Amino acid sequence: MTQISFDLDRLRGAYRNATITPTAVVAEVFRRIDAAGDDAVWISRRAPDAVFAEAEALVRRQSEIDRLPLFGIPFAVKDSIDIKGRRPRWRVPRLPINRASPHRSSINYWRLARS
Repeated sequence: MTQISFDLDRLRGAYRNATITPTAVVAEVFRRIDAAGDDAVWISRRAPDAVFAEAEALVRRQSEIDRLPLFGIPFAVKDSIDIKGRRPRWRVPRLPINRASPHRSSINYWRLARS
């Protein structure tokens, strides 16, 4: 098997040309993680069955690729990011927001980035 490129343009093109599927990419992601061994990169991983089920759901949405900008793009999430259904390793307490502050927009951006 030829190694799958994770270059975003190539990956997206392969999806558009139907030369690769999200399930094949997921399989390659897990293969590479397993091949690296215990490299202390991953604090936790989602269960492969759950990831493959989501990849299969994407296969059924192939015709929507232009409406889904992250279609089939593998990614990792830092352990301090809140994700529904996952407990972050640590939490930053919410900062009080002064609505009259000239820095309000940057505070709101920070809040958005945290969510």
